[in-house]
Amino acid sequence: MSLSGVPARGVPLGWRLGLTTAVIVTLVLGVLTGVVQTREIERSREDRRELLEQTLAPLAVEVEEASDLAAAQERLARFQRAHAARGHGSVRVALLDATGRVVATPLAGPSLRAPEGAMSGRLPVRSGLLPGGAGELEIWQEENRFRDTAARRWRQWLLSLGVAAGCILVSLYLAYAYLIERPLRRLLEGVKQMEQGYWSGLEIPRGAWELRWLAYRFRNLGPQLEEPVRR
Repeated sequence: MSLSGVPARGVPLGWRLGLTTAVIVTLVLGVLTGVVQTREIERSREDRRELLEQTLAPLAVEVEEASDLAAAQERLARFQRAHAARGHGSVRVALLDATGRVVATPLAGPSLRAPEGAMSGRLPVRSGLLPGGAGELEIWQEENRFRDTAARRWRQWLLSLGVAAGCILVSLYLAYAYLIERPLRRLLEGVKQMEQGYWSGLEIPRGAWELRWLAYRFRNLGPQLEEPVRR
């Protein structure tokens, strides 16, 4: 018997099901966990900024009690040296007036302000040494370590998504192979025997209920066709 219009073989159903589900679940999971991780990183950045500002409180008291700008600058230098001695050499501090102009700082060089991308914080101070009697203490710190930590967390996020997608793909393919592909193969073998005239050779395979029901209907198809022909 020759068959016409036989469909060409394509991507198996197991891979289609696994890839489609893995892509959809990974996208949804990636968006949700990505939003959560972004908020956590921003919260960590804000906590670090607040902690950086809190370190200025004792220094603000010392600056307000300073008798002149030289004494205030000495307190700023001592504050910065203390941080450098404890491994925080990237911490910088400066005393600003109400207009944002640098009044005193232990820094040297043309750039006395926080560079682009650095974490910074400010704390108000009141002193007769400042024009108008008010100003701010500014502190900043390079964020190379924090950026490295954030980048590492994003790499771990990508790795976890990849592992999750792989697990979903493998688990769905195994479920398809045991619950659908194997009984479907036996069903197709039975249908092939029916095409050759062996109507009683179809066995009901184990697996999904729909496939077992389909095999049962195919097996009953022989007697149902035979009875009208006999009549």
